Amino acid sequence: MERTRTRKILTAIILVCSILLCLTGCIRYEVKTRINADGTADFRMVYAIADVAGDSNTTDSTQKKFANAGWDVEKYEETDGNTKYTGFTASIKGIALEDIEKEMKKVDMDGFKVEEESDGVYTLRWDASSNTDDAKRQGVSADYLTQYGGYMRFILELPGKVIETNGRDSTDGKTIEWNLMDVSSPCYAKFNLKGGTAFPTETKITVNKNKTADIELSFEKMEDDDQREALEDLGWDLGGKSRVTAAKDGVKLEDLQEELNDLEMGFEKLSFEYDESDKVYTLEWDAPQNKSDFVLELPNEAEDSNSESEGTTLEWSLDQIEEPISAEFKVKGGGGIPMFLLIAIIAGGVILIGIIILVIVLISKKKKGPKAPDPVPGIQNNQFTQPQQFAPQSMPGQPSMPQMPQTYAPQAPQNTTAGSGLPNPGFPQAGSVPPPQQYNPQNQDNNNPYL
Repeated sequence: MERTRTRKILTAIILVCSILLCLTGCIRYEVKTRINADGTADFRMVYAIADVAGDSNTTDSTQKKFANAGWDVEKYEETDGNTKYTGFTASIKGIALEDIEKEMKKVDMDGFKVEEESDGVYTLRWDASSNTDDAKRQGVSADYLTQYGGYMRFILELPGKVIETNGRDSTDGKTIEWNLMDVSSPCYAKFNLKGGTAFPTETKITVNKNKTADIELSFEKMEDDDQREALEDLGWDLGGKSRVTAAKDGVKLEDLQEELNDLEMGFEKLSFEYDESDKVYTLEWDAPQNKSDFVLELPNEAEDSNSESEGTTLEWSLDQIEEPISAEFKVKGGGGIPMFLLIAIIAGGVILIGIIILVIVLISKKKKGPKAPDPVPGIQNNQFTQPQQFAPQSMPGQPSMPQMPQTYAPQAPQNTTAGSGLPNPGFPQAGSVPPPQQYNPQNQDNNNPYL
């Protein structure tokens, strides 16, 4: 038991000596916090020491602590004059404001709190004395750090203008800075979450068969003119005044991740990759938990996703998810037919059909030939012919008509009728009728050819 206690004491002494050794040199310690309008915060910390102590491994334990807490850790090296600083940076994004205190405790930053006082109005408090007391006891001052290019500071970036603070306000009214070696009380700031950078209430990505994507961002409100100008400078088409829609079409899939990351609207943790061997695209996004929706429209059904919806349209509600968004899909059918080629094919088809119809009409007319004019009845070879005799046909169920006589035998006229003394007009005998008149073209009397 006594031996174990001795080991613990020796370990504590060695750790304190290491810290003091670092502080006798020069250090760089910076905490930068960015509060987003969607109710989340991004953190980036710098831990570095000058090489005057000859030992650059004293930050390893701290580095492991951040890595185990889920922060992104990267190596840091920078030279200022004759002083070289080595260490690491640790960053994390999209932490909900109500979860900041819990996240900071994981990396031994106790006392860091963000609380909502009223609708949209928040206060931030951080007692950083535990980080500066050891340095002050060793005689390290702000001037000493500045002399060797070192610093210990806290920078807060806000979406709207600050209401009140005990830090040094910047000219734009949205950035506050504290020199931790000079503060005698906890860092404090009251600010309004509204009126700053707006985050989209819906993000819609439509993947096309030609391996491009159309992006549409919908904003409930966008009151910052600088944000409008920034979007336009990046090539986005904006529509609307208060309720704004930003759209960009035809973005190549390989450029999709960079296009969204450049917006700095919570897409920093969105990744988009392509597996050449499996021909599969993978989208993953550790999205901030806010009241926003994400829609992914695909040209064909997804290979895999954690969306509750199915089919070619996948949807997520960011305030309800507990894990990063993920979707795997393929783009089948290649690049499709370009529009100009499709128009040319349709026009060529119409012309071809027209030619075929014209050929059919010409062939049909050629087979029939010209139609001869109908001959005039009664004329043949410029000669008159006798008209055909009309022979009435008996109708069924009716008595037959008597045959007309073929000869005409008029009786010689008599001067008187026997027994009367009246002249006899020469009526034909009973039982006979005169024959039909013959057509005589030579007889022109009274313009009647039958006389």
